[in-house]
Amino acid sequence: MNELGSETFRALCEHSRSLKTLSLLSLERTALQSLNELQHCLSLETLKLEGGWTSRGYPWATECQTVFEEVKQWLQKCAALKELEFTVIPAATTLLAEVCKSPAIRLLSLSIKTPDLDKEFCASLPQQQQLQHLVVKIPDGELLESSDERHVMLANAIACCHDLRELDTNELFTLGEIRNICASLPLLEDIVLNGDHIDDMFLTPIMQLSKLKSLSIYGPSAISPAQLLEFLHQIGADPKGEHEGLQVYVANQNYDRKFSTAEEVKVAAVLWDRFRGRFDINYRMDPDELHESDFSD
Repeated sequence: MNELGSETFRALCEHSRSLKTLSLLSLERTALQSLNELQHCLSLETLKLEGGWTSRGYPWATECQTVFEEVKQWLQKCAALKELEFTVIPAATTLLAEVCKSPAIRLLSLSIKTPDLDKEFCASLPQQQQLQHLVVKIPDGELLESSDERHVMLANAIACCHDLRELDTNELFTLGEIRNICASLPLLEDIVLNGDHIDDMFLTPIMQLSKLKSLSIYGPSAISPAQLLEFLHQIGADPKGEHEGLQVYVANQNYDRKFSTAEEVKVAAVLWDRFRGRFDINYRMDPDELHESDFSD
């Protein structure tokens, strides 16, 4: 069991003026109940917090309200803070919504992994106009149960972060939401696509990204070799394009849309010749092979 708690936090506060980077992992309930002990650490530039097993589902904001409020006020005063990462921290979006609203906070990087993405967080995100790197991860069960409202809220919030360079989220954005994001974020270099079905149409809005360096497609996909080659031709022909070292990764291509060896080689060759880039593709298991494996020893 992780023994981080009040004594450790008070010891860290003795170095509050020089402490620039702080990473606290596997924070259990007892640690969260005394996290306000860090409130004098106001020189932080990087803060990473990760919840432990006993903190999962803990009603921190209500059961330990005074501490929660003091943690919120502490983070709002950390004017040097540039990188913030919360991983399964209870009430993380409630806390971040208030932090992001603070005029003193100008984050460059924000990473949040939570099942509780809410309106308040999405509404506060556009306040961080200097944000360059954004990671938003949601547990698979919550993804499948999500409403269209959450997709739209998050997409609209992201589209307001005009300085964004990197976007990594497993949210199941629709084609329309990807269009909105790509049309609004001209500096985007690294984008991850998820969704129920990523087809050739998703490549069209990506063509607008004149600084694209990395395209990762993790959702089930049906990308055709011809359209992928046309995509590479179009972005390569853009005189304003900056795509040196472009990486294209298709992680979950439908087996019935499998590239031939020659097609894989051609796409890889174009990426290398034009951009000194790289192409990788993986396929979902052949349904017939999957069925046969059920009867194997």
